[in-house]
Amino acid sequence: MRIRDSFLLFKFLKLITLSTLLLSINSYAEPIADAFKFYKMGEYQTALKALNKKMTSKKKLATREYLKGVIYNKLQSYDKSIPHFKRAVRLKSKAKDLYYEMGQALYATNALEEARIAFRKSYRVGFKKTSSLYYMAHVSQVLEKHKDAKNIFTQILKEEKEDFNILQISRFQLAESLLAIATTKDQTERLIADYILPQMEKAIEVDPKSNTASDIKDRIKELQKQYGLDPNIMKNGKNLPEKRWSINFSQDIKYDNNITQSTDLPTSQATQKDSYIFNTELGTNYKYNPNNRFILSPNFRISNKEHSDRNNSTVFKNDSLSLFYGLKNSFEHTLFKQQASMMLDLDFSYISRDRNSTKNKEFYARSWTVSFGEKFKLTTLGSTTIKFKYKDYQGYLNNLNNKTKTVSLNHTFITSNRNILIFFYQSDFIDSYNDPISSTNNHLFRTDYLYPNILKGHTLNLAMSVSFLDTKAKQATRGTEKTYTPMFKWTRNVNKFLSTNFSYEYTKNRSKDAASFNYTKHVTTFEVSASF
Repeated sequence: MRIRDSFLLFKFLKLITLSTLLLSINSYAEPIADAFKFYKMGEYQTALKALNKKMTSKKKLATREYLKGVIYNKLQSYDKSIPHFKRAVRLKSKAKDLYYEMGQALYATNALEEARIAFRKSYRVGFKKTSSLYYMAHVSQVLEKHKDAKNIFTQILKEEKEDFNILQISRFQLAESLLAIATTKDQTERLIADYILPQMEKAIEVDPKSNTASDIKDRIKELQKQYGLDPNIMKNGKNLPEKRWSINFSQDIKYDNNITQSTDLPTSQATQKDSYIFNTELGTNYKYNPNNRFILSPNFRISNKEHSDRNNSTVFKNDSLSLFYGLKNSFEHTLFKQQASMMLDLDFSYISRDRNSTKNKEFYARSWTVSFGEKFKLTTLGSTTIKFKYKDYQGYLNNLNNKTKTVSLNHTFITSNRNILIFFYQSDFIDSYNDPISSTNNHLFRTDYLYPNILKGHTLNLAMSVSFLDTKAKQATRGTEKTYTPMFKWTRNVNKFLSTNFSYEYTKNRSKDAASFNYTKHVTTFEVSASF
């Protein structure tokens, strides 16, 4: 009986011990399980209470400390989470994201060097490797360890192939690290232009439509402006349009009550014939800015002119097709401490006309023109332009050949109410070397007054010109001819591409040879033009 009782007592004690052990294990497991459950539900304070229950298992303690750290991170109580993460490390927690979460908390509390170490360990255990590297690089930037940051961003670009967001930001921040290094070197501007801005452009190409791409574009503009590298701002402060090329098209209908047999020589007689004139023009140009000092602008224009009177040969013989090729060049500098431009232009024109009145255009003339000038500001209220021009004109007949030397002066004045006054003077000295009797000197004076936005989107242009033609060899018969031309022009901008113009011009010419060269004429024009 005693043996039996002893056996029963042993079994009872064993059962009690096993039950106590199971109860003890369950008591360790339940707080962790409950905490996880409440954590996932977002009930962080309840989860913390569950974790405050007593437990002695080192493994459970490590998990508890890790979980407390994560929960305090969620509550943004980073100063409270850090001690728990450090205890979890000492207790050898196996949580993969331990160092990453600890790095976040250290970064938030400005413990940057410790944060960098934590993110390095996160990278080494393989948790969010790219993000861990990014934080390491970013913290290195904040600590001004730019060479370290450069190396880490470069490593990200080598390892990451799929996350475009990280790739874009990393390439951008690589450029920022290179910028910080470049500012300590000689030739900073060249380094920025050759290496840093191209890196930023590559960053934009990763995802051009992202918000980051927009920020990068703003940063590029900021650097270009700061270091004088903005391709739209010349060294002297002159602004260029962002769009370098343009295409222009215009169609006008003109009524001229006195068509003249005009050539490039101001010696024509009046025809006393009227006609509508249809002129179609297409042109294009491109502005190339190689170094913020020079502007090179090749241009091309084609113009076709037809007269409505198809019965009178003295009228339709003026039908023409003209091609114009040009290269406008300017050197941007300062003069009198103001913006200035030194200009050198080259132009070539080819003109075909219905010279035989066959309603078929044939070669009429070609010309080469070179001009040199300077545009400068004496005051902030306007600009002055002086130009010298030489033109070699070769016609289909030798007696049309001539060489013209031109000098012009133009001053633009901005009024107090932002209207514009333009004063223009030009003298043309035409040498018809194969027909000296046709040589002339012409002096033109013109004034324009422009009233922009006289109505919203409308501009009024009033002008008056007077010219004096020295007929030289014909002075005895023609004298000095005087031409008076008042005009007005009304422009309406339909939208940013399209505009319409309506103009009227009256011309009165007075000559000593009144019978042949006195005339008046009225020209009314309606034009539609588009620019892209």
